[in-house]
Amino acid sequence: MGKVKKNAQGAKAKKKSTKVQIRGIERLLKNAELPCEVRQSKERMLEMLRGDHTDHKRKIKQQQLQKKYKMVRFFEKRKLRRKLEQCNKKIASASAEDRPALEEKLAELQKDYNYVEHFPVSKKYISIVSTDQTENTIQEKGEIRQQIAEKVVAGSLCNAATRFADDEDET
Repeated sequence: MGKVKKNAQGAKAKKKSTKVQIRGIERLLKNAELPCEVRQSKERMLEMLRGDHTDHKRKIKQQQLQKKYKMVRFFEKRKLRRKLEQCNKKIASASAEDRPALEEKLAELQKDYNYVEHFPVSKKYISIVSTDQTENTIQEKGEIRQQIAEKVVAGSLCNAATRFADDEDET
């Protein structure tokens, strides 16, 4: 086994953060007397570290957004589940004349449920239930909703609303 680096107090040394490593390599590359092979290898390492750093920043941002909107999405899913249940019950007891309108409403509720379930984690969540929104947010919400609906139809995303309905049938 290799030796474990330890600091003056005898504890294990911490790994340097990518930001610190990038800064150190940039300082090293400022040296004009650096051999060509070393310079090239350090430049490659610098590019790799910059990529890792941007990935890490993106991942942290996604985690923050997920944490921030977790409760909002949970409550919206719960509201939509209830509406889906109510709509399914109405369809089961509806006459042939009322059924097409109720099925249309059910399809819209399923699209809304899929929107909440599959909303991109890299974006700030736009509530599907909220009524006080600007035209810009309404347009963005519509675009995202349409993209999700297309992906569900294409099969790249699962239809969360039908998965929920299947769970309901089993109980």
